[in-house]
Amino acid sequence: MHEDEKYFNEQIFQCGLQKMDSVIGEVLDNYVERCETDAGTGGITSGFKELDDCTDGWMPGDMIILSSFAGVGLTSFALNLAVNAHNAHHIPILYFSMGQKAADIGRRLLTIAADLPTRAISRGEGLSPEELEQLEYVCKDLKDSPIFIDDTPRIEYNKLSKKIQEAMQENDIALVIVDNINIMQPPAVYQGMREQEISAISRELKFIARELNIPVIALAELSRHGRTRGYSSYANPHLEDLKESSALEYDADTIIFFCPDTEYLSEDSFDRCEIRLAKNRRGHTTDFDVKYDQLTGKVKEIEEVPLEYVDSRFNELDEPSDTTPVENPEDNEF
Repeated sequence: MHEDEKYFNEQIFQCGLQKMDSVIGEVLDNYVERCETDAGTGGITSGFKELDDCTDGWMPGDMIILSSFAGVGLTSFALNLAVNAHNAHHIPILYFSMGQKAADIGRRLLTIAADLPTRAISRGEGLSPEELEQLEYVCKDLKDSPIFIDDTPRIEYNKLSKKIQEAMQENDIALVIVDNINIMQPPAVYQGMREQEISAISRELKFIARELNIPVIALAELSRHGRTRGYSSYANPHLEDLKESSALEYDADTIIFFCPDTEYLSEDSFDRCEIRLAKNRRGHTTDFDVKYDQLTGKVKEIEEVPLEYVDSRFNELDEPSDTTPVENPEDNEF
C-alpha cells in the first residue's frame, strides 16, 4: 500500500464511523450522569438562566458568536460570561484580546467581578470600607484564578489553533473567548477580499472548536446598515446584519445579539439591554432583558417582582352603595 494511501486510511479510521448503539449509549450515559448529579446545564453556564435553559450552556465543540453594534458593550458582556464561568466552575479560561492590552482587560474583569465603578478603582478613591473589603477579596480571587489573557495584537488565524493547543497542554483550557474576529489577521491569500477573509477565519474557529472539543466564543461586530432600519439607530439586529460575511451565520452553533432595549434608550445612555438568542442548534430561540451598568460593566439578570393587590380608597368605588337613590318616575316625564 502506498504511504499516502496508508496515511489517508489512518486518518479516516481516526475520524471513524460510529454505530448507532455507541452513539445512543453515549447520549443515555450523559442523561443518567446529569440526573444523578442534578446538574443544571450540560455545559459551562453563561450565568443567565433563561439563556442556559435554551442552549444547555456552552457545550464542547460549539462555536458561539456574540455580536452587537460598536460601542454598545460587547466586550463587557463577554467578560461577564468569563466571570460567571469562573465563579460557577473555576475552569481555566483563555481570553484573546486583540484590541486592548492585558492590563485593560484585567481592570475590566476586576470591576465586573467586584461590581464597582471603573473610575473609582482607577483613581483609588471614593470607595467605602465595605467596598474596599469587597475589592480586596475579588483581587485575591482573580489573582488565583486560572484565567489567561493573550493580548497579541496581530494573531494570524492559522496560528490560533497552535496557541490554544499549547495552552490546553499546560493549563487544561476549557473555554476560549476571541475578541474579536473583525480585527484578526486574515490569510494573505485572501487579502483584499474581505468576505473571503472572514469566511476563512470563521471556518478555522469552527474547526478549532470541533477538533479540540471545547466551546469557542467569538465576538463580531454588526454592520452599520442594520442601524438604519426602524425608528431607532439601534434597530433590532438580524442574522444578515453580521458584518462582512454570511459564513458566520452558517458556521456558528449559537448566535447571540447584545443590544440596548429601545424602550429604555435615551440620547446618551441606557441601563437595560436585550440578550437575543438568534440562532440555536440545541433548541428554540428567545430574547430577554438584562440590567447593564455602564459604570461597572456588570450585566445582571432582572429579578421579577410579583404583583400584589394594593388596597386603596378607589376600591370603595367598585362596591355597591346601600344608599343608592331611587329613580323618580316623574323625572322622566316630558
